[in-house]
Amino acid sequence: TSHYDPARLNYNTTYYYVACSNVYGKEVYGEVKTFKTSDFSATVTCYSENVDKTTATISGALIVTSKETLSQSVTLYYGTKNSSADELISNGQRMSISLNQDGNFSTNLSSLINGTTYYFVAVANVYDKVFNSAVKSFSTLTPSCPSGAVNLGLSVCWATCNLGASTPEQYG
Repeated sequence: TSHYDPARLNYNTTYYYVACSNVYGKEVYGEVKTFKTSDFSATVTCYSENVDKTTATISGALIVTSKETLSQSVTLYYGTKNSSADELISNGQRMSISLNQDGNFSTNLSSLINGTTYYFVAVANVYDKVFNSAVKSFSTLTPSCPSGAVNLGLSVCWATCNLGASTPEQYG
């Protein structure tokens, strides 16, 4: 009995194999057989757009070149720590992405923290082989304060003087 792990085979490669048995202390070999693994290539790209204070859109594409139809999926990983793709995959937030017929995708991230830099990577799984985009980043916008207000970097706009006072020196 023998078995193989297809995930450990190279793509677009011809493999040769032969069955071997031990019969009464003598090795007996079968006929040499061959098979060839699938011939395909894949590229995944992604970018950010429409970044606001608490939302962003991540768009991209999975381009697969193959003579046959292959199973494929894309997952987005993102976080606030400047990380490698492997670190984002291990520790980032995860979001499955739906692909259009042409391999394009677009998804919205919400409930983001304003004034924060996010790092993201799109990971495609095609025929049990993994393809990563480059790690990219975007920064959510920092809210602007109305005229006369002060931004102390605490996500709150502060008045220049107390309520009821007309100058900063008055108690109000």
